Amino acid sequence: MPLYNVTDSYILTNGTDKTEIFTYNFNGFTSDYDAGKFQLSFFIPEKGWSTYGESYYLIVLGDDIADYTVQGYKNGACKATEKIKVTYEMNRYETTLGKVLETMTREQYDSLNDPTYRAEDDLINSEVTFEMYYGEVCRMMSQYKPISDYSAQRYTGPEIDGIISEPFGLSRVMFCTFSVTVPAGGGTEVMISQVQGGSYDYYNGSGGADAGIRGYDMVTTLGSRLDFSAQHAGITNYDNIEIVSQNFGFDLENGIASVELDVSEEHYYMNVRWKDD
Repeated sequence: MPLYNVTDSYILTNGTDKTEIFTYNFNGFTSDYDAGKFQLSFFIPEKGWSTYGESYYLIVLGDDIADYTVQGYKNGACKATEKIKVTYEMNRYETTLGKVLETMTREQYDSLNDPTYRAEDDLINSEVTFEMYYGEVCRMMSQYKPISDYSAQRYTGPEIDGIISEPFGLSRVMFCTFSVTVPAGGGTEVMISQVQGGSYDYYNGSGGADAGIRGYDMVTTLGSRLDFSAQHAGITNYDNIEIVSQNFGFDLENGIASVELDVSEEHYYMNVRWKDD
């Protein structure tokens, strides 16, 4: 898995804005973009709470900020009538984005890999090294946050908690390569197996005629330099499902569960759902 390094070379990237704000472990965010102001908040846990002693990060990427105030409130609503007096010390540290990301991901990695608080089966797989995890966090930051040319909508807020935690829960597509020697005028059989669950139709999943549909797609020529003379598709374990739509040509009612595909057809699809019973 490639490693990506994020440095402060990404400063001054979001249009004409000269500052990006990122937070980690914060709990609240409100903004008034017309006035150029926003408010960030976090809870201070009491001693004995599971979150007691955790670090909270406010990261300023780009030009420094100067016009700010710190205010305490009785709860997370941050009502003007519930202000409380707080004492604080503001310290400014200058570093690269890569360094502070490394610090945060190290804390998360060590927390998820601590046998004191987690069962053995819940610990991180030993094959997933910290370097791999940190590399994925940097990759997501460079691809999906405002420091990149493309910002995914779910990551447009200042919090980067999702980017720090999601690498352990994402489904990935892995591509493997191997060499095959095909004798002149002959052939070689190659068997490849991949299991992938159907994609749930969230748009129509709540009700109506299309409720509960799961879709399966297959491409026949995507990125391949091989010319196939024949391709076949089969469906198994279909007693409790019905095919809503497809272009494979399966006819389960008449026992047709295996078909020969047209190699010139690039995309095949099938939408299925459980039978009523």
